Amino acid sequence: MAGLNETITFLSPYFSTVEQVIGTISLFVGGIFGIYLITLVVRIVFFKKLHDDLKGMKTSIERIEKKVDGLKKK
Repeated sequence: MAGLNETITFLSPYFSTVEQVIGTISLFVGGIFGIYLITLVVRIVFFKKLHDDLKGMKTSIERIEKKVDGLKKK
């Protein structure tokens, strides 16, 4: 079985990579600017989904209006 010291030396490159990633994320997200940036991205995604849903509803309403107009002509 491998000793604890051997395992730590084997995993140290992975720990340093994870530590760098966490440091970068905390630097990016840290502070009010990070919160503002995250909120902005969430709102953009939300409004894009909402826009797509409303576009689908518009096409459905137009299709229903065409059917109603067709029934009125008959």
